[in-house]
Amino acid sequence: MEATATTPTRDAAAPLWRRLITATTLGWVLGIVAGVLLIVLAESLGLRSLQSPLLVGVALGLGWQQHRALRDLLPGARTRWLGATCIGLAAPFLVADVASTIGRPLPYDLVPFTIAGGLLASMLQWRVLTSFVRSAGGWLLASPLAFIAAATVVWLNDRVLPKVPGVPGLLLYVGVTLFAGVLFGCITAAAAVRFVPRSGAAADA
Repeated sequence: MEATATTPTRDAAAPLWRRLITATTLGWVLGIVAGVLLIVLAESLGLRSLQSPLLVGVALGLGWQQHRALRDLLPGARTRWLGATCIGLAAPFLVADVASTIGRPLPYDLVPFTIAGGLLASMLQWRVLTSFVRSAGGWLLASPLAFIAAATVVWLNDRVLPKVPGVPGLLLYVGVTLFAGVLFGCITAAAAVRFVPRSGAAADA
């Protein structure tokens, strides 16, 4: 039986905030892994020094898991949600890659590019949300703030915290990645718990 905005699936037994925090953390980690794999694939095809494959991977993992947590509120909107997340988050990096390819490289820094992509992704996600829920405006604040917070955590780990070699350093990196995902989930969950399903919202396969 197809889920609707008013018919919860089995996963809805857990509160929305808990589902979103768990899913976002998992999506963040899976997205980073997917992004690294896409970079390796791109380089194997001779496409070196590209930044956008990493963010496409992050967007796929994050968007997939976000929709998984929100699917009772967004029936049939998985493709739209993934598209909004991937296009928004990867767009600034794709512009930088194209500029570099044609010999006009842009000043590049991971954090501001991620924040710009996160802002665009949040706006596109909000457009999807407004078709299915009321009180979606909080997403326009929470989602960009979540990208800023997560990107800042990664920046602090890369640029400020002392480097730790070996296995302890690997464990520290994993811990920082998990913390960034949890932080992202907590911030976006604060907005998501205020969503009110629109009656008769149409599914968009």
